[in-house]
Amino acid sequence: MYLTVQQMIERGGFSDFVIHAGAAGLASRKVRTVCVVDAIDIERWLFGGEFLLTSGYIFRKDPERLADLIEVSERCGSAALGVKMGRYIDRIPQEVLRVADRLAFPLIGIPFHYAHTDIINPAIITIADQKSEMMEKSEELRKLFFDKLMESDPLDSILSLLKESARRDILFLNASTGERKVLADSPEFSQIAGDVPLSFLVDHFTHAAIPAGHETQSGAPKPGGYLFIDRPASDDRSSAAMEHAADALRLHLRWEGERWRMERGKGAQFVQDILYKRFKQASEIRSRGLSVGWNLEGRHAVALVSVDGARSVRQTVEEPHMSAYEIFRSLIRGLQPDGIPYAQIEDGMAFVIRAPCADWGRIKSALAEKFTAARRTARGKTGLHLVMGAGAPVDDLMVCDKSFREAKRVVAMAKCSDNPAFPCFWEDMGVYRILEPIHDTQDSRDFIVEHLGALMSQENGAGDLLLQTLFCVIRNNWRLKPVASAMNLHYNTVKYRYRRIGEMLGVDLESQGTRLNLALAMELHALGKANGENGY
Repeated sequence: MYLTVQQMIERGGFSDFVIHAGAAGLASRKVRTVCVVDAIDIERWLFGGEFLLTSGYIFRKDPERLADLIEVSERCGSAALGVKMGRYIDRIPQEVLRVADRLAFPLIGIPFHYAHTDIINPAIITIADQKSEMMEKSEELRKLFFDKLMESDPLDSILSLLKESARRDILFLNASTGERKVLADSPEFSQIAGDVPLSFLVDHFTHAAIPAGHETQSGAPKPGGYLFIDRPASDDRSSAAMEHAADALRLHLRWEGERWRMERGKGAQFVQDILYKRFKQASEIRSRGLSVGWNLEGRHAVALVSVDGARSVRQTVEEPHMSAYEIFRSLIRGLQPDGIPYAQIEDGMAFVIRAPCADWGRIKSALAEKFTAARRTARGKTGLHLVMGAGAPVDDLMVCDKSFREAKRVVAMAKCSDNPAFPCFWEDMGVYRILEPIHDTQDSRDFIVEHLGALMSQENGAGDLLLQTLFCVIRNNWRLKPVASAMNLHYNTVKYRYRRIGEMLGVDLESQGTRLNLALAMELHALGKANGENGY
C-alpha cells in the first residue's frame, strides 16, 4: 500500500530531483513517511520506510559522515536520503556514493530552492492517496474472494481467482487429507507440487499456513492447509490477493471441518463400536448401518493401515498421519458401491470390508494393488511408510472384533518383516496363526531359551549374527548355498557359521527333530520381536 521511492518522485512532481547513487533501490524501497534529519544519532527514532531529508548543515564540516548516516538508515529499513545541494554541501564525496551504491540505498540531490514543506506535504498527500486507492482495491478483492465461498465448488473458485489475481502458479495442500490442488502453467511446478513432501515445499516456496481452527499439543495453531505460490509476490495486488485467499480458505476449511465432523463423526463412532464389540445384538448393527447407507449383511473382514515409524522419514512440518491414511482410503472407496465403513483408531485407520466367499480372492488382489499405489504415493508426499494387515472374514459383524484383532497382529508382524511393501492377510500367515496366540506365554519363552539361549546370550553382537544365519538357513529349507547368496557371504563362511551354531547349541543340526524344534523356537522369537517384546 506504499509508494516506492521512484513512484514518490514521479507522482509528487519532483522531476528535478537528481539521483546521485543507489539507483538500484528506487523501485523496491517503500516510502511510508517523510522526515527531517537534524542529528547524527537518529537510529532510535527510525522505524522503517522513512524518506529522510537533510539540509546538510550537520555535515557541512565533514560530508564523509553521510556514509555513516546511510549505513544506519539502511540498517533500520529507511527508504532513501535526500540532501539539499548548494547550501551547505556542494559535492557528495566519492566514498559516500560508493556506500550508497553498495547498499542500493537511493541518495538523492534536492535543488536548493525547495523548502522541506515543499517536499513533505506533497509526499504525504501522495502516500495517503496511494493508501486509500490500494485499500479500496484490496476491499474489492476481498469481496471477490469471499463471494467465492458461496459457489458450488469454493476451493477451486478461490484458487482460480488467486491465480488470476496474483499471476502466479499455485498449490493448495489440505493438511488433514493430504489432497493437493495445483493450478499451474509451468509443467515443472506441477510436477514438483504433486510429488515432493510437504517439508520440501515449505523450505523452497513462498507460502501461507492456513489455521484449522484448533491447536496442537504445544498450543500453536494447527495448520488445516498450506497455500504455496511458485515465486514471491512482486506487487501490492499480488500480496493482497494472497492474504485474502488465505482468509477465505481458512473459513472454507472450518466450514468443511464442521460438515465432515457432522456427517462422519457418527459413522466413525459406529465403526469403532463394531470393532470394540459394544453391540449386544446383530440387529442393532444392521439397523444403524442402514441409517448411514451401509450394507452390513454377510461376511466382512477388517483391514488396518498403520504407519511404520521406524522406517518413516521424520517431518519437521506437522502433517498428520491422517494424510497418509486418506491416500489409501481415496483409492479403495470405489471397491464397494455403497462405500467402505472406516474409522481412525489408535493403531491407524480401520476399514470394514464386505468379503463374500466368491469375491474375496478378487477383493484381496484389489486391496494389495491399491495399497501398493497408496504406499508409494504416501512415501513421496508425506515421508511416511505405510503397512497394512487384514484379518480373516467373519460371518457375523457381532464377532468382527476377531478380524480386527487379527489385523492388528498382522500389522505388528509386518512392521518387523524384511519386506513390508505388501499387505499381509491373516489367513495367509500359515503356522503364525497357531504360534501368535501363544508366543507371549511363559512356556513359549522357556522353549525359546531352551533351544536358542546359547546363541542369545553371546555378547558383542556375535549371537545376533548367528541367529540371523540360523533364521536364513531355516527359511531356505536348511540348504546352505541359497543362504550364502541371500546373505551375500562366501559359502565357506556359511558352512563355518552352521558348524559353530551346532557346537554352541550342542545339537545335531541334521536331526529332523532338532530342526523342527529350532524352527519353532526361531518363529516364536521372531513373533516376539515383531510385537516389541524382549527379555527371553
